[in-house]
Amino acid sequence: MENALNSWLVGQEVQLEVEKAILGGKFMGSASDGRVAWLKSAKALAIGDLVTAKVLKLAKRSYELEVLSINQESSTHSPPFCPHIQQCGGCPWQALPIEQQIQSLSRDIDRMLSRAVGHEVKWLTPYQEDEQAWRHTARLHSDGKGRLGFYGPQGLLDLPHCPVFVPTLNQILEATRQLLPYLSEAPAEIRISVAQDQSSGTLALELHGIWSEEALQNLQKAIAELLPSANVIHGVSLLAHRQDLVLKAMPTRRAQHKSAKQNSARHKKSRKHNSKKRPKRSTPSLASTLQQYPEVYLTWGKAYNQLSTAAHPASAFMQAHQSGNQALVKQVIKGAEQAENILELYAGSGNFTRPLAKAKANRHILALEYDRSAVAALNQYAQQEQLNIMAQAQDIAQLPQDHFDHIILDPPRAGATPIIEALADSDTKYITYISCHPAALARDLESLCHKGWTLEYAKLFHLFPHSGHAEVYCRLYKPNTSEV
Repeated sequence: MENALNSWLVGQEVQLEVEKAILGGKFMGSASDGRVAWLKSAKALAIGDLVTAKVLKLAKRSYELEVLSINQESSTHSPPFCPHIQQCGGCPWQALPIEQQIQSLSRDIDRMLSRAVGHEVKWLTPYQEDEQAWRHTARLHSDGKGRLGFYGPQGLLDLPHCPVFVPTLNQILEATRQLLPYLSEAPAEIRISVAQDQSSGTLALELHGIWSEEALQNLQKAIAELLPSANVIHGVSLLAHRQDLVLKAMPTRRAQHKSAKQNSARHKKSRKHNSKKRPKRSTPSLASTLQQYPEVYLTWGKAYNQLSTAAHPASAFMQAHQSGNQALVKQVIKGAEQAENILELYAGSGNFTRPLAKAKANRHILALEYDRSAVAALNQYAQQEQLNIMAQAQDIAQLPQDHFDHIILDPPRAGATPIIEALADSDTKYITYISCHPAALARDLESLCHKGWTLEYAKLFHLFPHSGHAEVYCRLYKPNTSEV
């Protein structure tokens, strides 16, 4: 009865303390009736802040509230460094000291993994770095209307500058914006990247939908003119009319089609009546459209970055925190130091592959990756450096039949669901699993441990400062296998 009397009502304004920062960039407090109070805030919060918030939703065990004002900042509250924090949402922990960020991440990830594996996890000392400008690569979006930036809670944020970009990456962003007048045909994804301590980097454009020949020619001309004038860009790649990129424009078309059908009953009747008199218009299939507009892949200059670990194609994935990535690579090498025959899944362009091959003589590595450009780059440099690496471009849906004494995987955020059963049943001795998504990692670890694997130790890498996310390294073994 007391709890019912103390319960909050939707629309009520209440005062409470921010008690915890939660994995994913969230914050929470406690309601007067003991329920969890989840806090949505456009303002930068810190643990210990006293706030006024409005109750938005009521659930069985929690409330959702919107922070209206910060009445009193805690002694550890740091001033936010970015003017776009309310519109962007990419760095919600700006007011939280790095130490508290790591403590919060460690607490939540440890709870998640311990529950998944059924025992207390042994954690190595976490990796951290206090540098504010840490990002060396970014995937941006152009809406085809002259805006370029990240998608936030309020839509696309036009971004001329980002405080977490290293200086050269901001210069590449500034130069890239010169292409916006030529990106008006349809939306596009744009990746800008730079290697650590380098004065120039790369630009990769992936164009959604179908682009006319004239628009493509104008864009190509603009790129060719930009490259020599923008000395911060040494290479550009352009991809258009690939099936997945064409399909990315389809939801917009479907939405427009749905909107067009929402007319009055009178118009619907009229269309039905007149349809017998008009010949039906056929919609061309995707296959016939792609036949008419063949795939376009072009490069200018040196469309790759020479990282300390690998030659990275402009369009391929790379770790944004480069100094943190080097620490992660060292940990992977140490965890597999005795392995001689390694299978690497989701190998990319060789971020782990090349350092692993160089670290031990006569070590053989089979690297699987679905990005063909990344695989081509890895094979090329393996041949040049005479490394025992064989990289293959393929969907990772099954394991090779060969025997490996160590399997290393760094899958996308969704985890390794397609391959997890095969991993669990494999006769390998050790597995190294790296993940940026603790929930997917916990799910996969639970499957592995159910089949007899043991999580030996783990390590948190704070590779995404201020975001509420982290990279996690895990090493697993089977107790019934002898050490390599």
